Amino acid sequence: MDVLRAYSEGPAKAAGDWERRGRLAPGYLADFAAWDVDLVTAEPERLRAAEVVATVVDGEIVYRA
Repeated sequence: MDVLRAYSEGPAKAAGDWERRGRLAPGYLADFAAWDVDLVTAEPERLRAAEVVATVVDGEIVYRA
């Protein structure tokens, strides 16, 4: 989970936007992609075939498969 935290919180800190971005929590602007597989537990073969099923920017769904 440290890798996921670094991937999400790290850029927000670097951009100076730590108080509004970088976490999925109340009051934060949600930017994330939802996949059809659990990226933490999936086998490498399954990751290669993974597809994005939704994208959220600033808390708004901008793409849905």
